Amino acid sequence: MELLRNQAAYERNKKQRDAKTYTFVRKQMIGKVERNVFVKHQNVEGVMKKVEYVKHNGKYMQLKRYKDMMKNKNLYKSPSPEGKKCKKDCAAINKFCNKVTGRCNNFKTTSKKSKK
Repeated sequence: MELLRNQAAYERNKKQRDAKTYTFVRKQMIGKVERNVFVKHQNVEGVMKKVEYVKHNGKYMQLKRYKDMMKNKNLYKSPSPEGKKCKKDCAAINKFCNKVTGRCNNFKTTSKKSKK
């Protein structure tokens, strides 16, 4: 009977030990290298929280800390939204290029009205 209890306890511990803590989510280009992104579920104060990790030098590292490290080494820049370029030459027609819409707009003129 004691042997069966020990065997059941061993099986329970084996399942917990062999369970994967990191699950693959996606591949992402970080800098010039395509990295696998993993997720680990953590229980923080009774709330399940997902934290993203990347494998670096054989160890798992948080994705945001990895990006900060790569930025400090000047190997990664966060993608910045690039505006649209205007089709016309706005400077030639005395206008400015609105990079959000990609159109030429007139300069705003402010006029002071006299108070009476």
